[in-house]
Amino acid sequence: MLRHEVTVLRRQVTRPKPDWADRAALAALARLLPAALGAHRLVTPGTLQAWHRRLITRKWTYPNQPGRPRTSQEIRALVLRLAQENPA
Repeated sequence: MLRHEVTVLRRQVTRPKPDWADRAALAALARLLPAALGAHRLVTPGTLQAWHRRLITRKWTYPNQPGRPRTSQEIRALVLRLAQENPA
């Protein structure tokens, strides 16, 4: 894990901005560390949880579409045909 952290740090002299592959590798390697060492790494357990929350939020959001969904042409044609055949 330390080697991967060093490669991420070497790529960027300023604040490190790991991409999704780096995050996945760091998250997988962090599970192998003892809990006592987890607090002293580049990626803290809180950071790992924040990454996971953002990933879940992005994956499980639904588009905010107001109103009723559109009906298909087949259903509209059926309703119109039934209305013409059975006047009230």
